[in-house]
Formats: sequence, C-alpha cells, structure tokens
Amino acid sequence: MRRKSLISSLGKVFDQGDTYQKHNIYSITDQIVAKQENPDRCLHEYKIGKFVLENGVFVPKMYDIITSEELRKHCKGSAPYKYHNFLVMQKIPGEIRMGLCMEERKIADRKLLEEIEKILDLGIIPRDSITSTNSILNPYDDELYLIDLESWTEESSRREIEEFRGIARSRLS
Repeated sequence: MRRKSLISSLGKVFDQGDTYQKHNIYSITDQIVAKQENPDRCLHEYKIGKFVLENGVFVPKMYDIITSEELRKHCKGSAPYKYHNFLVMQKIPGEIRMGLCMEERKIADRKLLEEIEKILDLGIIPRDSITSTNSILNPYDDELYLIDLESWTEESSRREIEEFRGIARSRLS
C-alpha cells in the first residue's frame, strides 16, 4: 500500500472510530495496523523493529510513520491528538501468549527465549518482552512474534545484557 493510500485509509478508519484491541491501534486493512504513539517512541520502535527484523527476529514488518499533521488533512471528524504519530506495521494474526493453553504456552515460551537470545546477541535488551502480552503466536506460520518494541534499549552494557539473558532463561526454561 502506498503512503498516500495509507494516510487516506487511516483517516477514514480514525473518522469511524474503528479500533483493533482498543490500545490506540487502528486496523487499516486485515493485514495492516497503525499504532498511535508519541513521536520519539514511534520512531524508536520503527527503527528497532526494522533492525531486528533484518537480523532474523520475528517482529511485525514496519512500513511507515504517519504524523498527526499528515493525518489531520484526511480526517473529517475529530482529529488525532496533535502530538502523536502513527506507526504503520504488519498486523500479526494469532493469540497472545497469555491466552494460550498450557501445552501451547510451553512451546511459545521456548520460541520466546530463542527470539530474546537473538535480540540480546544484537546488543539490544528487549525490556518487557518476557510479559505474556507482548508476543503473539501466529497460527499460519507457527512462529512467535514479539510486539510493543518501544521500551527496548540499544545501548546496554555487556553486564546488563547477560543479566537480562539470565532472567529470561530462568523464567522461560
């Protein structure tokens, strides 16, 4: 979907008040969502998402960032909060880890630990990724995708990375 079309589609969705999961996430199509966030966090999640995806980590594809100023031109009704941007990304189908049955949860925990290990090897600490609401098991490719990357930190010491690795291993093994 081209940028102009994304902006127009998001404007229509915003006007209708249609949300997906009611966490400031707007469904643009059945495969694309836009997450409303402050500009710094939005840019951080976009950059980190692109980087880790290019390095083999299962996260949603990051498509674009739409500013509230761009979107306001396409909204007929109430416009979005002027200090927020929208991160346009792939919508991951499936169930969050917390909603899985015990057998599926064990499989998801193993997959989560594998993804966390990859991220830590890149020098990034995926803060809050251990929680059961920040990953989705996709039934179509049977992979676990990490979501909500805005709190991940890039500039961490080796000691901090290894401490986090130990925590992740103890909680997910």
